[in-house]
Amino acid sequence: MLLAAIPATAGERGNVGRGARERDGDPQQVPFSGTYRLPFALDPAGKVKKPDDEREDTFYLGDDGELIRVQPFERVLGFPPVRLELKF
Repeated sequence: MLLAAIPATAGERGNVGRGARERDGDPQQVPFSGTYRLPFALDPAGKVKKPDDEREDTFYLGDDGELIRVQPFERVLGFPPVRLELKF
């Protein structure tokens, strides 16, 4: 399902940016970049809303506008956290 009409703040995603971190005290830096995705739910009319029940279907918004369903193992205390995708 593609949702082109989702408001920008719902299912917001953004870039973590580029950076580098030292690994275990090693001065060689490891470059990385990433994306964060905020979870959202849909009301019965299909409008975006904040997830408020741990049993309801929740999603992240993909880069192409595709819905990414939150999996049960991705939940913390029943609710979906911000999804952080890092690339090294």
